[in-house]
Amino acid sequence: MGNRSKRVIKTQTKPFDLDTIEKEALEEGNAKKFKFTLGGRDWALPPFGTINRKALTNMDPNDPASMMLMFKIAMGDEDFKDFNELELSIDGLNALEAAWTEHSGISAGE
Repeated sequence: MGNRSKRVIKTQTKPFDLDTIEKEALEEGNAKKFKFTLGGRDWALPPFGTINRKALTNMDPNDPASMMLMFKIAMGDEDFKDFNELELSIDGLNALEAAWTEHSGISAGE
């Protein structure tokens, strides 16, 4: 027990500014959107990491309804309404989700 290192706690001089982190993430998200086409229309999704955490609370990645909710939150109500009217297979939805998360720098299973 004599060789145990002491934990050093730093003195915090100012609060951690999470507002700035969120602002930068939003700006980066707008600049690095994932673009795809479906039904002859161009679509865009923000990087996966910029989606509000509340959207992912009860999401099951193996449930198509959960994935659709995630797309609705990412696209917004109006674009999602148009997107949801298009024909898209489960394989297509899975491919879209995989390409989007890869674009966002997220590996499968994260």
